[in-house]
Amino acid sequence: IWVATGNGLARFPLHLTRFDERNGLSGAVVSLARWSGALYAGTTTGLFRLEPPTPGNAPQFTPVAGITDTVFTLV
Repeated sequence: IWVATGNGLARFPLHLTRFDERNGLSGAVVSLARWSGALYAGTTTGLFRLEPPTPGNAPQFTPVAGITDTVFTLV
């Protein structure tokens, strides 16, 4: 992606990673926040925390215990 600035151009390399059920994420994502170095996703089925990858495996989302309702906002 190229962006025109007031005094030149900026280029952002585009690298996307998709997370879904295969990575432990459940429901439609409606909120997202980083807190204390961890990424949290609020979905229609609860709150999930992205765990770092282990050797030979991709990062995985794990459900946060006790939160199973829709998480609309993370502050």
